[in-house]
Amino acid sequence: MSESILVIEEKRTELQNYLYSGLSPYKKLTSLNNFFSLLLAINNNHILKAYGSDLIDQYCSLLVESDIWCSHPAQDELILTTAEKLLSLKAFNIADNRLKKGLVQFQYKVDELTAVLNGKDAPASEINKYYFPLIDNTNKSGQLYGMLDSISIKITKGKEQKFHIIPSEKEIEARIKSQVEISWNVALHYSKRFIKGISSQHEVIISFDKRVGFYVGDSLGVALTLAYINELFFFYNAPLTITAKESCCFTGRISHNGETPSIGCENITKKIELIFYSGIKTFVIPKADETAAEEKLRKFKVDYPQRNLKLITISDIEDLLNRRNAVEIKKLSILKRTGRTIARNKLVTLLLFVMIGLLSSYFLYEYDDNPATLDLYGTTLYVKNKTGKVLWTKNQVFIGNYFHIKNFRKNFCRIIDIDNDGINEVLVAFEELPGNEKERGRLTCYNYNGILRWKYFFSDTVKTKRELFTENWNSSIMFDTASIDGRKILICSNSNNLSFANAIYKLDLLTGKRLPGTLWHVGHCSSGFVKDLNNDGVQELIVIGTNNSFDHARIIFVLQVTHINGYAPSTEEYRFYEFPPADLLVYVKIPQTDLSTYFEMRCSMIEVSSLHDRNDIRKIVFSSIEAPDGSNVGGLIYILDYNLKDFNVVVSSAFAYPRDKLVKNKILSPPFSDTKEYQELIKKQILFWNGKEFVPLKKL
Repeated sequence: MSESILVIEEKRTELQNYLYSGLSPYKKLTSLNNFFSLLLAINNNHILKAYGSDLIDQYCSLLVESDIWCSHPAQDELILTTAEKLLSLKAFNIADNRLKKGLVQFQYKVDELTAVLNGKDAPASEINKYYFPLIDNTNKSGQLYGMLDSISIKITKGKEQKFHIIPSEKEIEARIKSQVEISWNVALHYSKRFIKGISSQHEVIISFDKRVGFYVGDSLGVALTLAYINELFFFYNAPLTITAKESCCFTGRISHNGETPSIGCENITKKIELIFYSGIKTFVIPKADETAAEEKLRKFKVDYPQRNLKLITISDIEDLLNRRNAVEIKKLSILKRTGRTIARNKLVTLLLFVMIGLLSSYFLYEYDDNPATLDLYGTTLYVKNKTGKVLWTKNQVFIGNYFHIKNFRKNFCRIIDIDNDGINEVLVAFEELPGNEKERGRLTCYNYNGILRWKYFFSDTVKTKRELFTENWNSSIMFDTASIDGRKILICSNSNNLSFANAIYKLDLLTGKRLPGTLWHVGHCSSGFVKDLNNDGVQELIVIGTNNSFDHARIIFVLQVTHINGYAPSTEEYRFYEFPPADLLVYVKIPQTDLSTYFEMRCSMIEVSSLHDRNDIRKIVFSSIEAPDGSNVGGLIYILDYNLKDFNVVVSSAFAYPRDKLVKNKILSPPFSDTKEYQELIKKQILFWNGKEFVPLKKL
């Protein structure tokens, strides 16, 4: 077992390098899939959960995001097999639904590729796209990886000839830089036959549409030259249009005289393989590589004789432009050309804005250091600017799968401008420092470049008749921000790790200092948000949780932000000493259902990520959990009006099906779940605290 752990650790380190690189989504997916296959082979559920829990969400996302064109069907089948095994084991309950959806979508893409290999046409591709195959040369395993990319061109007049490549490294790879200029000159030479008065200076934006990272090599020359010609004809309102045919792909470099020399036997055979496993119908290659390409294609057709892929060989750009099965040349009517002329000034302005926008995006990527988004991989939090560039990272952030629950993520990390200077800060909870037990689970605020601005530790002492609480406090959960007398505050919650005590309190966002007032609650409070419910200028805090003193009752309560203080309703045994009763607007007990009792749950729960504000209908919405984890049994949806009195109850089908089956078998009592009668029965069991006890709304 120890040897297996060493292998896993080694592969995990290797995997991290892949996942945070500029690789294509499909290659990241295969790397993750290989790692999960390794974990499955060990056949130990504890190891699978320990090493897979932080990766399963990214795996699910990549199943959806990955483009499988240019991938070998055998590799796709391995991914499907692994995903199906993971789903059948139900090792990651919180991600099961996402895994199932990802599996369905990935299977759909595999079915599309299988149909192409069996002779059917792929779904129509985007017109006027100039596709070329990319070989991934970063792979060291010997397995071929690659993808289809395409080029988009925008041209404006300039004071000098300039080319902008997006995306690109600071230093553009030499062969690409040379091919960009050579293809431009060839395109200009051809275009001058049809266009008079072509300027000698232009600003040319070359955009790689997939934007996977650093591009190398010059075999995009044919596609680039054709894209140049098309855009030059459009920009100068030529009498013709020249576009690529649908589902057509190009490879080969262009020389100064417009010829297409060989790209080499190894390159052409690899590219034939990539294109064969795609939806491309026509592949344009250099004439010099015809023999090697035809031989490779014949080998692939042994397994898939119906695959409809035609090779077109060309010796130069003139040869290409004479192939009507590769390019489409149309004459423009006088009406269309006149319309273009009228719109010219608007078009130039628009293109200028496009160019500025694209260039701005590049410079923002390079120089924008304002935090805008957060990502979590494993226990490392990645802070990025709005274009996705990683600004800095923090390790040992133990948020886990909660990060991927959008509505609940803000409880653990958030971006906010705490001092209104236009520069964002980053708040992080559940951060641990190895070897520093005193700072375990601290709440921290970092400035824009990752330097600690303030930190806070919860260390209160409080007692009830049952217990004295002095330590073992969990990390702070951030409920929401609010404003009191012009001061930005952060409302937090801390619960005791070993027992029922829970504190809700306020911090000054600017300094991290604790503000007066603490609400003590008997049972953990899991989520909350701030809202001015009646538009009177006073903000309220809405919280969900559990009350241990009333047999673990599910609770939702509301109070004004300025009144966070005292103790929440409880029995005498659980009451917190030395505090007044809390000034609550409403404190509501949600009923236990007969289904959760059947499943022998101590109490049914409120789903922590379900609490949200529906401002459009002026309602507060949350959901219940009526069965143990992993049972796939749904719950009820509770809808509370802003008046904090009127409830509506919606029965989910995932709740109704198992309960009604038990009703039919006379295990549970009628009525059936999806009926007005049952909804009213549940609503009657919703109880309100009147200061002494829980009562129905009509007795409040």
